[in-house]
Amino acid sequence: MYQVAANDTREDYVLCRGFDTRINKFIDYEAGNPNKPGIPVAKPYDCRRKGSFQIGQIFAALLPLQSANPSPTAVEWRVGQNPGTAETSTGHPSDLNEKVDELRDENGKTINWMFINSSSVKIYTCTLTADLLPGSSAGATLLIGALKNETGSVITVYDVPTAITAAKKIASGTKCRIFKDHDMDLADDEYVLLIPFACEVDQ
Repeated sequence: MYQVAANDTREDYVLCRGFDTRINKFIDYEAGNPNKPGIPVAKPYDCRRKGSFQIGQIFAALLPLQSANPSPTAVEWRVGQNPGTAETSTGHPSDLNEKVDELRDENGKTINWMFINSSSVKIYTCTLTADLLPGSSAGATLLIGALKNETGSVITVYDVPTAITAAKKIASGTKCRIFKDHDMDLADDEYVLLIPFACEVDQ
């Protein structure tokens, strides 16, 4: 079991804390502390985008292979020996011909562990800073912290597909649930309205 210990700012993996069964030692993480380096854990292929995981979440993880046997030289991928990363696609390879490379961290070290998790839909909470109209967008701030009562980064929330009733709106100051719609080409600071905490009001 590994716990996300750092902000999810990388496409393919997150830094975690947990017990490494290969060395029988608990590895902690603290930013800038070489004595608490953390363990990079690969994301499942359908979660390979920034912001898929949140600090504090715990997931089961596995070692895809515990063997010194190398891949056959005739095989140009390492599925089964390393969490791997698609050569050109984000997440899953686009087809059977796309090469799967070894997954390494930003320092070039091989990543061994991978989360066992297939859900890539994470729900966030925000406060609107402007009225959100049907089929439109509005500014908002993410709510962070254990109680979701701290103000985070400035974002944009879209009502796509239209969830707000015609001639209604979600008023500025309303707390809303939002998510990343991975069928849309969203920037890191763009989200889609899911379920508002408060009822719609007339425009």
